[in-house]
Amino acid sequence: MATAQNIPKDIEEIKQEDPRLVKLREFKQSCFLFRRRRQPDWSDNYLLLRDRVQLNRLTQRQSVNIPLIKSTIQTLLKDVDDPPIVYFTNLDNNEQAEVYYNEKWHFNSIKNNLILKDLVDKRQVMLYGRSFKALNIVDGDFFWEIVSPEDMLVDRYVDPADLDSARGIIREHIYKPLSSLLTNKKLDRAAVKKLQDFLSTDAGLVKATQNQLDWVEKKKKEAGLGVIDAYNPVLGETYIELNDMFLKEYNEKTGQDEIVYTITAEDMEVLYQAPLEECIGKTVDHFWQIHYPFTTWADQTERDDFWSDGVTDSLRTLNKILNAFFSQKVENRTLKSFGMNYFNSNLGEEGFNPQTFEPVAWGWYPIPVPEGQKITDMIMRVDVPDLADVERDMRLILEMAQQVSAATTFQQGVERKGSEVTLGEVKILVQNAQERIKSMAIYYSQSWEDFGRKFVKMLEATGDLIDPITIHKKGRMTGKNYSKTISPEDWVSKNGYGVEVRMRSDVEAESADTLQKVQYARSLMPGNKSLDRIIKKKSLEFSKLTSSEISEVLKEDEVITKQMMEASQIGLGQPGSVAGVGQPGMAPPQLPATA
Repeated sequence: MATAQNIPKDIEEIKQEDPRLVKLREFKQSCFLFRRRRQPDWSDNYLLLRDRVQLNRLTQRQSVNIPLIKSTIQTLLKDVDDPPIVYFTNLDNNEQAEVYYNEKWHFNSIKNNLILKDLVDKRQVMLYGRSFKALNIVDGDFFWEIVSPEDMLVDRYVDPADLDSARGIIREHIYKPLSSLLTNKKLDRAAVKKLQDFLSTDAGLVKATQNQLDWVEKKKKEAGLGVIDAYNPVLGETYIELNDMFLKEYNEKTGQDEIVYTITAEDMEVLYQAPLEECIGKTVDHFWQIHYPFTTWADQTERDDFWSDGVTDSLRTLNKILNAFFSQKVENRTLKSFGMNYFNSNLGEEGFNPQTFEPVAWGWYPIPVPEGQKITDMIMRVDVPDLADVERDMRLILEMAQQVSAATTFQQGVERKGSEVTLGEVKILVQNAQERIKSMAIYYSQSWEDFGRKFVKMLEATGDLIDPITIHKKGRMTGKNYSKTISPEDWVSKNGYGVEVRMRSDVEAESADTLQKVQYARSLMPGNKSLDRIIKKKSLEFSKLTSSEISEVLKEDEVITKQMMEASQIGLGQPGSVAGVGQPGMAPPQLPATA
């Protein structure tokens, strides 16, 4: 990473330092050193995930990998792959505005590929221990993206449970063509021009080709995957690295801290700087003065270290040991199949030059044998003993990995062999594993609540920048599609919106529990029509029918019930019926059984 100390003196002489830049650079250096210790672990985790191994002459001589990390992540994702259910409640009790607001969220969820990005988000937490989401307004609509922790720098004194407590955060590794900077009217034209002039000098060429330390470490992943130009990609034009910097500074006018947003280029020029609230927009509570347009979460948070471990950090060493054992087993089998031999070197005096013979059916291979000796006295096979304990040791390590990650064989759908396990024990093991897996739901749900609040504040602050959207819905009783265009005026609310985040599995479990309790209530109050309607509705909701389908089914059920009641009354009114049967509260007669 470029710092004031490692920029050549000729550059310092050419370029006079901006005081703002010096302050930002020092803060970036501090954040980078705080995160740098995690970079080697992240690279190893990623390469093991992608089945790439580092060979060495001692333990890992064969390019083989046991996909322990990959299988564990896939197993854990299988149980938490549902996206969150986010619902916004109107605090002014305006039901129509609430409907429009949630339709806006649904529209943006589809547009921003919520389901796929959510999986990437969870995978990053498992792989790196932490993941970030960035919020923005792009081209007149809300936009969010998943950001790699390798691209984020955070104040080392941040509260790991509250990203907004940090004095500053930085998003780096944003590469843009120099030509795009020249056309951006928001950037400082003079600073862009100075950057362009500097890059045309010899010192600028040196700077443009200088690999920053953190960038090089990040690119090791691509190099490990076989990308031959990972360190020097041919991009066709000059690319500039930009940094988005958010740093809290004291405002003498307000007497409070506020976040100042700065864009720097190559740690050399300040291209843009303004209070974050001016960039995004103002809210009633001045939300964006002290909140960052980012959210983050981790599933193994700890107070003393923001960059906490992930699931794969507990598996990395075990995976390397497994690879070493498996590599040795492969090499052992290979050496045994080679059929290596010792030979009497004194035979060389008689013109014997041992060589590798090509195996041929019924082949004959000449070996000189001195008089009075046997051929077995001249050569001896190299003994390569079997590694009998390797498989046992590998099974032991796999069991340790399952205990650490909760990705048991039951979770993976693999039958355990060699031991008798009862059905009750299987259920207990599976339940315990699922509880450990879903423990991350606490952190996960909290991160989405934070995201939902910032979504609300983003729309509140940028209402004039949001374009109208057109939503499409099917009619409740027909298959026709209906369209409606809604804009910020349709969902604006004085008191704003609250956020509710729930997991789909929790909702289904709660629905099943509620349905059972209502069924019990009906057993105490048989014939209660209101309770019957509630049970029918909840049963259809539990069956995952849409609101229009539920409405259609219930309406048809009412028609059928009404027809049955009318038919029953007509039958009871016929001559010959038992007196008093048609009176209210009397049960219909039981018909005799027919053959």
